[in-house]
Formats: sequence, C-alpha cells, structure tokens
Amino acid sequence: MVNIAHIDVLSAGDIGGAGISRVWFQRSDASSPVVSDCNAAAAAVRALWGAYTISPTVELLAHDTGEIQGLVTLSSVPSPVTGGSSSNYAAGTGFRLNWKTQSIHNRRFIRGCNFFTPVGSGGWSTSGQVASGAQSGMASAIATYLAAMASASLDPIVWHRPPKGTFSGGAVGLVLTGILSPTPASLRSRRS
Repeated sequence: MVNIAHIDVLSAGDIGGAGISRVWFQRSDASSPVVSDCNAAAAAVRALWGAYTISPTVELLAHDTGEIQGLVTLSSVPSPVTGGSSSNYAAGTGFRLNWKTQSIHNRRFIRGCNFFTPVGSGGWSTSGQVASGAQSGMASAIATYLAAMASASLDPIVWHRPPKGTFSGGAVGLVLTGILSPTPASLRSRRS
C-alpha cells in the first residue's frame, strides 16, 4: 500500500460559497509523505494557483481504499493571496485544467481536473474563449509546478477512488502534463 496525500486549495468570496480544490501527490520512492514533503507540495501548489489559501493540514490516505492513515500539519504554510482583478466576473465560471496520465484503470486512462474560478474579464478573449495570455500564463505555471514537485522528489497524481459502495479498488495515475482547456468551464455543483 502506498500512502497518497492532497493539498487543499481553499477559495472564498464568490456567491456560490467557499470552494475546495484538491491536488494529489505521493513520494517518488512510495514511502509515506512527511512534513517537509507536504511543505514542498504546498509551496508548489501555491505557485500554481497564486491567489488562494492553502489548508494547513494534509490528509494521508491509502491509495487502494481511501482510508485515512493520518494527518500532517504544515510547518510552513504558504501565505494567502487575494485575487487582484477589479474587473467584472461571472460567478462559477473560469478555467479547467486537465491533468493527463498514461495510467489505465478499468480499461480507461486515469484523468483528473481542477477548476480555477472565478476569473476576471481579462481572462477572456473577445470570442468568449480563454485569452491567449491566460493560456500561456497557465502553461508556465503548470511547468513551474511540475518542476517544483520533481525537484522535491514528489509525484503529482490523479487518484481514482474505489467504486461506489466498495472499500477497495482505488488507483493512482502519475501526472505527465496539465493542459488548460481553451473553452470556459462552469461549475454546476460541488462535484463538477
């Protein structure tokens, strides 16, 4: 069994209420993450997101069952940043970052995504797509995040939960790259 972990990115201030995005990781050597690993992952995630709060606690879970194995408290919590756009925005609308793996589970590639919402009017082109500047900025942030994780000997992952009603069968896919969709994404529910 490998213990996996997640960094929670907390957002607030939208009419939809508070949001949580989970970014998963594991140690490259498959041992259990320790405080220094969690600090490094939190700093890398903070650089990727840039404008949110990082939760000071990290849950450790068994990758195959999802059973909580423990909690790690960050000793170096990245400082929160308030979004800087003073422009109008649409609540619950933003960017979708698609995480790609080459891992197959139940005959399908393991894939994951994170949403970045809300996004000010500067994030959109006149055709309603994600602006090219936002796409290139996110591509740079993704590359920085992946490099920081590799430098800390941490593997960004996508976790596939065990099937509903079961307590086994979870799987992990190692993230190879992240791609920002040029199409706007909207959150319809907490599980979007």
